[in-house]
Amino acid sequence: MNKETWNAIINKTHYVEFDWFGFDKLGRIAVFSSFNEGFIPHKVTKSFDKFVEFEQLVKNLPKIGRAKLYTKNSGDFSDWISYAEKGLVSFDYQEVHCIQKTEFYDLIAKSRVLLSILNIPNFKYFYEILPEFNLDFDDIENQISFLDLENSEFEHRNLT
Repeated sequence: MNKETWNAIINKTHYVEFDWFGFDKLGRIAVFSSFNEGFIPHKVTKSFDKFVEFEQLVKNLPKIGRAKLYTKNSGDFSDWISYAEKGLVSFDYQEVHCIQKTEFYDLIAKSRVLLSILNIPNFKYFYEILPEFNLDFDDIENQISFLDLENSEFEHRNLT
């Protein structure tokens, strides 16, 4: 990611594939592919440098499980499968190209073994750009609404 793309994400000036990360109340990490149109918590865009560092850290994670595909749609889901094999619950805003939008992230893939923030070296360093939700990502079977994400986001939490 470069600064021009980052600015397009922050200002929502045009569509660009954007995967952001968050964690649930049990510390399990999810990725949300938004195409810069779905719900994106403000916290995610607080630091370009930290976001790029975390994105690179995720790309370098080893596989820890086998991905199960949950979507009934057809297509190339290799990016979401790759995330799921690393233990991330993988969601996508599939309605980005639809005329009528229902504002949901669809569950695409996940593994039985889920990645925890405890497995992320120096996690507290990244806390500034990782929203926490009072949800259990493992309980989500199909979709999660933008409103549920927005309403369940913890504003500030002391992780010490």
